[in-house]
Amino acid sequence: MSSILFISPFPTHPANNGTRVRTCSLLAQLQSFGHQVHYLHIDRASSDRTAMDAAWDTVVDVPFVKPRRTVAEKIFRITGLYDQCYPVRPLNIDAWYHDSYDGPIKDAIRDFNVTIVIAHYVFLSRALTLADSGILKIIDTHNVFSDRHKAFTKRGMRPTFFYTSKAQEKIGLDRADLILAIQDNERDFLSQLTAKPVVTVGHIFDIAAESEVPDRASGTRLLFVGSDNPMNVDAIRYFTHDVLPLLRESLPGIHITIAGGVCDRLDCLPAECVAVGFVEQLAEQYQASDIVINPCQFGTGLKIKNIEAMAHGKPLVTTTVGADGLEDGVGSAFLCADSAQDFADCITRLLRDHELYSQVARQATAYVQRCNTRNVGVLNESILKYQRDPGGVM
Repeated sequence: MSSILFISPFPTHPANNGTRVRTCSLLAQLQSFGHQVHYLHIDRASSDRTAMDAAWDTVVDVPFVKPRRTVAEKIFRITGLYDQCYPVRPLNIDAWYHDSYDGPIKDAIRDFNVTIVIAHYVFLSRALTLADSGILKIIDTHNVFSDRHKAFTKRGMRPTFFYTSKAQEKIGLDRADLILAIQDNERDFLSQLTAKPVVTVGHIFDIAAESEVPDRASGTRLLFVGSDNPMNVDAIRYFTHDVLPLLRESLPGIHITIAGGVCDRLDCLPAECVAVGFVEQLAEQYQASDIVINPCQFGTGLKIKNIEAMAHGKPLVTTTVGADGLEDGVGSAFLCADSAQDFADCITRLLRDHELYSQVARQATAYVQRCNTRNVGVLNESILKYQRDPGGVM
């Protein structure tokens, strides 16, 4: 049994977005292997501390320190010209890491007799330099940040969250003994940046307690689940503006439920849409829906919401962007369409063709089961292998 220190800029509870859901499942799986999990939360977001204390062996909160802004950035913000005029430049890999984090991390490594340190996101990789050579150092990347800002600027949007250059991301990756990618495409990309071993551990979703897969749709109810990030806002705007008018013609009475933090950033929704906000038990929303949609137009990383939809036995319709990392399931475990007309057609086909609906729903859960088996195996085997030889290279 190992003592694991997991260092993250986000809490695990409430598990109200894909990042937190993914982190919960990953750490719960490590606990199932017999490891202790000590969670060091760099406190930049509100948390349900009671739930976190119940979930992990120890929880340590470290005060978050905002990244320092340049004089020029401050001036642009004061004048209100930041979003329109301030140049977008890749961030230094340690731009979001503060020296004050070093002490609590060193204390946790010592006090909990840590044998494995996991940095959540590459921009916290400097924490790994505090661990002795005999401690296994892992980065759970969750996302690729090289040139991430370009996807935003291409659409005329200001980038959010972290973004950096390939050279800076490589600096962070090289600090680890083992790197976890969330999907194969990102594994391949990261492997080109670093000589350190990179393995794919996707989202692990427990589907044992899920309800029976339906044989056919019982209505025309669609569901979209998303946090308040700009990719989700953009997806809903695209759907309501481009896809929904087509569905009105083919499926009168269509109803779309929108759940999650994205609701806080939406206004003037069409009559067919109902925004329910944060939902404590999403299983009820999945059960009440016929099809889950994810019409995302840009973004990176594995779309956790897609895995969850399939695990609940619901046919999923998404885009090529949404299918990133899930390409082996396209056309069988879920349907994929990039034009508005094709997206609407996929929804219509599923609701009208009962055999297709049942086939996709059943293959969706089977697909998640296969992914679970693969991900659990890779996670366990990789930790065992590299814990014996920290710093080893495949």
